[in-house]
Amino acid sequence: MTMLVRIETKIREHRRLIKELRRRLSLGRKSRIDKVEAKRIKNAISWHSSRIKEYQLLLITFRTIVDGLAFIYFDKWDIKPLSFKEHAGFISGKAGLDFELRILRLAFSSGHIAILNDLTNCLRYGDITILANGRKLFIEAKSGRKGNARVQRQKSELEDIAEYLTSGKSDKFHAIGGVEGEFTRVSIHRPEVDHRNRLNAIISRARERVDKYCMEEIEPGLYYGATYVADRKVLGTLIDKPPGSVIVSFTNELKYSGLGYYPFSLSIYDPEAWYEFCSGKLMLLLVVETKVIEDRLSSHGISVKITNEWTKFPIELTDIEAVEGANKSLVGGHFFGRLFYEFLSLYWLLEEMIYLYHQDRD
Repeated sequence: MTMLVRIETKIREHRRLIKELRRRLSLGRKSRIDKVEAKRIKNAISWHSSRIKEYQLLLITFRTIVDGLAFIYFDKWDIKPLSFKEHAGFISGKAGLDFELRILRLAFSSGHIAILNDLTNCLRYGDITILANGRKLFIEAKSGRKGNARVQRQKSELEDIAEYLTSGKSDKFHAIGGVEGEFTRVSIHRPEVDHRNRLNAIISRARERVDKYCMEEIEPGLYYGATYVADRKVLGTLIDKPPGSVIVSFTNELKYSGLGYYPFSLSIYDPEAWYEFCSGKLMLLLVVETKVIEDRLSSHGISVKITNEWTKFPIELTDIEAVEGANKSLVGGHFFGRLFYEFLSLYWLLEEMIYLYHQDRD
C-alpha cells in the first residue's frame, strides 16, 4: 500500500504543476507572452500529462499483484461481474481508510481472508471483500450513523451484486457490452483447460535462445509466441496469411484492461519474466486460425461469422441450414477474450461454445 500511496502522490504533484502551467498560459494571453514561451509551457504540460499516464499504468501493475490474491481465494467466475464498475480512485487521502484497516485487521484476527478492494483492479463493489466460512461478504465501511443518497445507492449496488452471485440472474447490469436485459449465469459443462504451463515453457525457451524468440503451435490452429526482439520473423509465415484467416493478439496490449480476467501476475510463473512482460521487454502474442473455428463448429451444424467486434460480440452463430434472418447466438467478447487473456485451450473453448449453442436452442 505504501508504494501505491507514493505513486498517487506523484500523480497529484504532476496534476498540480499542470494546473499552474495552464494558469500561467491563461495569464500569458492577457500579458501577451511570446510564442517561444507559450510553446515551452505547452510542451511542459504535455510532458507532465505523459508522466501521469505512466504512473497510472504503474498503479494498475501494482494492483495486479493483489488481483492475484483475489483469484487465488475467490472463484474467478464470480470476480468477472465484480470488475464491471468504475474504480473508486486513490486510496491515499481517503476519509474512511483508517476504519477500513481496522475492519481488515479484525477479519484477519478472526481467521478470515480479507482484501482491501482499493488495492485491486478487479474488486470494485464495497470497500472490503471477506471470505468467511466459504461465503463472500462485501463490506461498505461507514463510520457515521447517518445515511444519505450515496450510501443508499452503494447499499443497493451491494444487494444487487450479492443477489446475482447467489441466484445467477439479474436485470440490474448494463455494463457488459452495453447490453440491457436480464443476465443469466450458465455453468461450464467441462473442467476448464489452459496452456499456462506451455506458455511459461515458451517464455523460458525464448529467453535462452540466441535469437531471443520462440513460436510454437500449442494445438491445431492455436499458436503462442514469446520474444525479446521486435522482429517480423517472430510471426513467420503466419503474418503472410490472407486477411481474416488468422486472429493475432499482442498480449502486451491487454495487460492494462482491468476486465476481471485471470491476472498475468499468476499466468506468468517467473517473477522476473512477469517484470519483463510489464516493462515491455518480453512480448507475448497469440495467433488463432479462423478456419479451425469454422471447421470445428461446422462439424456440429453451426455456421460461424467473425464480426471483429472484440469488445462486444466478436462471433455470431447460426444453424448451417438456417434461412436468412434467422435468430443468431452471440458469443460475448469477454468470454471469447479468455482465450487470449487466460491462455485457455481453443478446443475447450469451442466445445463450450457448441454446448451453450445447443443448450440455447433447447
